[in-house]
Amino acid sequence: MTVPEFISSSSFGNDYAIIDRIGDGGYSTVFLAASKVNRSQYVAAKRLNKQRPGKSTEVMTNRYKHEAQILSTLDHPNILHYEAAYDEKEYFYIVTEYLTGNDLFAQITVDDRMIKEKECRTILRSLLLAVQYLHEKNIVHRDIKLENILSTIDLKDDESSSYQEMIKLIDFGFASYVDGNNLNDSVGTHYYAAPEIYKHEYYGKAVDMWSIGVVAYCLLYGQYPFYAKQKSILGKQILSGLYRFRSRNRAGEFVSAEMKSFIANLLVVNPAQRMTVEEALNHPFMKQERISFTTVATVLRAVQKFKRLVKNSKKVTKIDEKKCETASSVTSIDLSEGSSHASPAEDSSSFIITIHESAKSIKSAKSTKSTATNTMTSSSFVLPEVFSDSGVWGKMKQRVHSVFSMIPYNLR
Repeated sequence: MTVPEFISSSSFGNDYAIIDRIGDGGYSTVFLAASKVNRSQYVAAKRLNKQRPGKSTEVMTNRYKHEAQILSTLDHPNILHYEAAYDEKEYFYIVTEYLTGNDLFAQITVDDRMIKEKECRTILRSLLLAVQYLHEKNIVHRDIKLENILSTIDLKDDESSSYQEMIKLIDFGFASYVDGNNLNDSVGTHYYAAPEIYKHEYYGKAVDMWSIGVVAYCLLYGQYPFYAKQKSILGKQILSGLYRFRSRNRAGEFVSAEMKSFIANLLVVNPAQRMTVEEALNHPFMKQERISFTTVATVLRAVQKFKRLVKNSKKVTKIDEKKCETASSVTSIDLSEGSSHASPAEDSSSFIITIHESAKSIKSAKSTKSTATNTMTSSSFVLPEVFSDSGVWGKMKQRVHSVFSMIPYNLR
């Protein structure tokens, strides 16, 4: 019998020494092991039991070989790295890189981690890059969920770190090669399964995109968009495609229209209308730059100061209150759309500078003679450019309107 190239001709015990047990599954156990050739090389060894009720040893062995074969062809920074596989009498071993850290499900439920929208974007971008790599190789994962996304470093301890090298997609037990929509077996996890799986229809890569939509919603709110203890009720909810957005995420931030649009375009019942991985990576949510809360607060304080100075100097011209109310309700605005627009930081900085310059001019006007002050009328007083339709407030209103229009009416 010829041994496939991705399966070692040696035995697991000859090459590795088990150090500790990391975790247990239904029919598998994961160990921390060290190479006997290089003791400083630590790996994760998944030991899979070939004996399962109702399944022959041959069927289970072929399933494990299929997982190992797919893993052996993958080489991506956001996908678990394959080391070796061992086919032995009772068990099948799959050896991969050892990663410290925890999966996102444990971080949210056990560690009570509050993931902000900026972190959601970084996590989802890394996940999308991994899935893009798989889909380009005509591989569908079919079990994307929080438990299968490993974060090796917690951003709460290192805000400057990038998730590019830290998010890892793991567990390729249900992964399969796909050609169009030629798959029809019901696999995966119920809460993340796409409607076409519940309908027992033929499906393809779009099932991964639905699962990413569920992951995005879970990162945002810390709960599933569709939830029921009974599978039949859960299936009806998923087939309906009805869920709700709350105004604030689990971290207490207001949820941006861009992120709502991102999720809404993934959780689409019709797979033909669901975003592809390329479309998801090019979605405005993935490309936007946000104004921080600190910047917004600074802008609003400057506006309030300017209003007080205008009022105290008894000028006729007043600031449009509605524009100020619009600013107070905005938590994240993208002002960088289009080559003619400056960056958000540049716009907000110039906006604050303009206000302070206007404030200085008002103060100097108050210190002049009363006769000079009395001659200053509304016609000679010029409101700062930032309050015009072409200024910062105008850009804010235009951006809010354009982004809000992307959200389906039933989800606003």
